[in-house]
Amino acid sequence: MNIAAIVCEYNPFHCGHAAHIQATRRAGHDAIVCIMSGQFVQRGEPAILDKHVRAKTAIYGGADLVVELPHAFAMSAAARFARAGVHLAAILGAGTLSFGAECADSQALMHAAALCTQKAVEEMLRLYLAQGLDYPRALACAVGAFDLKAAALLSQPNNTLALEYLRAMTNYPTLHPLAIPRMGAGHNADFSGSTASASFIRRILCAGGDARTFLTPDSVEAYRVERAAGRAPVTVQALERAILAQLRRMQPEDFAKLPDVCEGLEHRLFRAAQDAPTLAALYMQVKTKRYTHARIRRIVMAAYTGLQAVHQAVLPSYIRVLALNRTGRNVLAQLPKDRPIITKPASGQALSGADRTLFQLEAQADRLWALGYLEETMRGANPLRKSPVYLDFEHGKP
Repeated sequence: MNIAAIVCEYNPFHCGHAAHIQATRRAGHDAIVCIMSGQFVQRGEPAILDKHVRAKTAIYGGADLVVELPHAFAMSAAARFARAGVHLAAILGAGTLSFGAECADSQALMHAAALCTQKAVEEMLRLYLAQGLDYPRALACAVGAFDLKAAALLSQPNNTLALEYLRAMTNYPTLHPLAIPRMGAGHNADFSGSTASASFIRRILCAGGDARTFLTPDSVEAYRVERAAGRAPVTVQALERAILAQLRRMQPEDFAKLPDVCEGLEHRLFRAAQDAPTLAALYMQVKTKRYTHARIRRIVMAAYTGLQAVHQAVLPSYIRVLALNRTGRNVLAQLPKDRPIITKPASGQALSGADRTLFQLEAQADRLWALGYLEETMRGANPLRKSPVYLDFEHGKP
C-alpha cells in the first residue's frame, strides 16, 4: 500500500485542507494518514473544536486515518513538532510526507534544509541569537550569510515548517517529501477567493459569523452541532481565569521546568504572573525581541496543562487513533502486532514508561480543554472517554 502522511491541526478543517488531501491523492497514493494535534495547538491555544470532531471532518474530507500527535509535541516549537510528526509517519508505514509550502520546489527546500545543518550556519545562528533575535529571524539571517535565495524561503512560515520536516526526514531514508503549493490566503492572512486561513476562519466563528464559504459542508455541519450543544467554540478567553490561577501558584523553579524556558525567562514569567490581570497583559510584560508571542503562549499553555521540557525528551511509540474508514483500518492492520494502537482509554492505561507519561499528559490536557466549553454542564465531560470515529467507506464521503 502506497501511504502518504500529513502532519496537521485542522483547526478547523477547511476547503484548503481538502484540496491538499486531494492533491496528495492525485500524486498516486492509496491511503492518506493524518497526524493531527489534539486539544491544544502549536500556536499555544486550545483547538476551537474537539479533536474527534475535527478528525471526523478530515475523513469526510478525503483522509483515511487520523491519529493524534501527542500534546507534548503538538504544542512545541517547529523542530520538535516536525520531528514527532515525521517519526509517527514512519511508524505508520508512510513512504511520503506531504506538506503545504509557499515553495513547491522540493529540491530548493532540501538545499535550504541542508544549509541549516552546516556547522558554519549553526555558529552564525548562535551569534544572531546572542544578539537577541528570535529563532526564526536568527535562522534566516544565518542562512542569508551564505545563500540569499535559501534565506528568502525562510521568510514564509510554511516554508519554514517544511524545512523542519526535511531536516527530521534525514533520519528516515524511506520517507520522501511531497511539497504541495499552498493555495489562497497565506498563513495568518485573511482570505483569497474561496480559500481562507484557519486563523481568519476562527475569528469569524468566534464572532458568531458565517464561514460556510471557506469550510467543507461536513465541517460546517460539525461546527453547527457542536455550537448548538455548547461545545464550541473553545477559546483561550474561556480558559483565561483558570490559566492565570495556575500561573499565580507557580514559583520560578516551576517555570524553569517548562519547555523553551532558559536564560532567566522563568523570573520574568514569575513576576508577570503575580499581577497581570489578563493573558494579553502577561504576554506584553514577558515579550521581548528575543521571545516571540507564539513561544510565550506555548510556555503559558504548557504551565496550564502540566507539560514540562522533560516530557519532550522521548518520541512516542504508540498510535492513538481518532478517526478512520475502511482504508485506514487496513493501514493499521499491516502494522507490526507489537505496535501499541490505542483505540480505547483502557488500552492507554496499559502503556509503560515514557509512552504512559505522554498518554497521561494527553488525558490531563483533554480534561483541562473541556473547561472551555460554553455550556457549563458540558465542562465535566472527559473527551478521553471517546472512542475513535469509524466511517464505513473508502476514500472520502460515499
